[in-house]
Amino acid sequence: MTRLLPLFLVACLVCGAAAEPIELRFDWPDGLEAAVSYSGERVREQVGQTSTQVVTGSYTLRVSNHPAGKLIEYADANVNVDLGDVAEGPQKKLQEMMIKAMSQPPSYVVNENGEYVKLHGLDDLRRNLDEMVGIIVDEMPDNIRAQVQGMFDKMLTPEVLETGIIENWNRDVGFWVGASLDVGDWYEVEFTNTVAMLGNIAMPMKNRFRIIERVACNDDDNGTGCVRIEMTSVVSDEDLAKAVEEFISRFDAQGNVNPSIQELKQENDVRLITDPSTLRPYSIESSKQTSLKMSLGGMKEDGGQIERNRLVFSWSTPASPPAPVEKSSAEEEPPSPEPQAEETPSEEAPAVEAPAAPKPDAVEPVPAAVGAEGSAQGFPPPAPQ
Repeated sequence: MTRLLPLFLVACLVCGAAAEPIELRFDWPDGLEAAVSYSGERVREQVGQTSTQVVTGSYTLRVSNHPAGKLIEYADANVNVDLGDVAEGPQKKLQEMMIKAMSQPPSYVVNENGEYVKLHGLDDLRRNLDEMVGIIVDEMPDNIRAQVQGMFDKMLTPEVLETGIIENWNRDVGFWVGASLDVGDWYEVEFTNTVAMLGNIAMPMKNRFRIIERVACNDDDNGTGCVRIEMTSVVSDEDLAKAVEEFISRFDAQGNVNPSIQELKQENDVRLITDPSTLRPYSIESSKQTSLKMSLGGMKEDGGQIERNRLVFSWSTPASPPAPVEKSSAEEEPPSPEPQAEETPSEEAPAVEAPAAPKPDAVEPVPAAVGAEGSAQGFPPPAPQ
């Protein structure tokens, strides 16, 4: 089980007297497709300078049968990168390639209950990404080629890729499966998130969320078949600062850097419009705000960053197979087709079993929160820092 928490165990923080309960259920049939468009912007302030990065694109999400449940695949991915005022040259090409490489989502499997199971076809994805990276790396001087290749290798490990997939799947779908939430009431849950990019450091986090209201699923819908959900995720400032200091120190065996973080804050906000009867999202708006004050090798570094992303889904429900037509006794049977040699089924790309996140501990509701173990992070993944 890899959901952050079975939400039916979560305690309500601020409960209305006669709120409307909403049941959230998972229903993604085989053959389901969605055309997805996305846009993202990152604004970074560092050492008195501001840089802006904009990523836009689209892809097709497809659902098919898998022995373990449902196979979620992405096709026809298109990524456009605008780095603003960054000058043309090797550095710009490298940044663009890093973003595009991190925007190639691997396929994955969820079970019939909407719980994440494992990555799928990772070898094929790695081959494609290695080809992309190789084009840029081969153009670099020998003295930095190995360093850049090593950086890409760390970014594209199964653990890092899986962390991004799990976080987004849980945010969009998996976290909500089986929940019964009253409209307008606030809920809160504490959990531990494993951060692969920081060496699998366990990070205590807290989610606070509610269903705001019933809404139309999209602009062409006049009904109120969907719900708008808002969620805020925060991490302990002290725990985050300690984890980053430890991560930086790992690359400084001589102790020359001696990182010291005076302030590090991060907050994630999500607004989700989804169909509660199927948990098919129609729009997802997310933002991540980070501020930092630190000393590194005797130099002070102050800065901040804001990331905003938006995804819009247009779903195509698979058509039902036509009902069989009964023949009258007068109808003549068509001639039988000539027998054909059976095709040898193509071998499925090997699925890589990723480490499962720990199951939630048995918990009891408490007035303010419920504790649980879990691991969290679609697409697009967060831009490289």
